[in-house]
Parts: sequence; structure tokens; C-alpha cells
Amino acid sequence: MDPTSGSTPISLGNPVGSGGNPEAAKPATAPALAEHSRFVQRIRRRYAGLLHELPPGLPTRASITELIERLQHDGQPLTRALRVARQLVLERLAVLDVEQAAQMTDITAAM
Repeated sequence: MDPTSGSTPISLGNPVGSGGNPEAAKPATAPALAEHSRFVQRIRRRYAGLLHELPPGLPTRASITELIERLQHDGQPLTRALRVARQLVLERLAVLDVEQAAQMTDITAAM
């Protein structure tokens, strides 16, 4: 107990791990998953039936335009089709960025 503060100090243990090996102190890292993002979770719930409409891979101007046209053909007004396309593209970009380590230039070009 610390006599000056009246509280027990917290021990951080050996920061270098056992045997003085710095690598032993590092926690095992799990693969990054976009599904941990609340945004990604919300988009996947809301647009579960439409996620397949965007072709796999990095979204391009052509693939986004085709998506918007398909949504309009299915009865969506242009404003809604644009909103849905934006959400689907952002979900895809989050997955490519977090899970597949896409280049930042590719992500920003798609934006």
C-alpha cells in the first residue's frame, strides 16, 4: 500500500516478458476484421440483400455506375440509388482496407 495516497500501487509485471525476450511480451494479434466496425455491421444488416450487387474487388467508376443503374431499374429513385451505392461502396472499402490491406491510393481513388 502506498502510504502517501492510501491506495495499492498497480504492478505492471515484467514488460519484457519471461526470460527478457521482448517478443514474448507482445500479445498475439488476431486478424483485423471489418465486422468489428459498427458502421460495417449496420450496413450489412440494412443492405444484406444488396451487398452482392457490387462486384468483388475494388469499386470502379464503371461498377458503381452499373450498381446505380441496376438499383434504379429495380425501382429505386436516383437519390436513394445513390445513397445505397455510397453505403455499399464504403462497406467494401472498409473490408478492403482493414482485412485485405489495400493500398491507401486505391481506397482514396475509389472514394
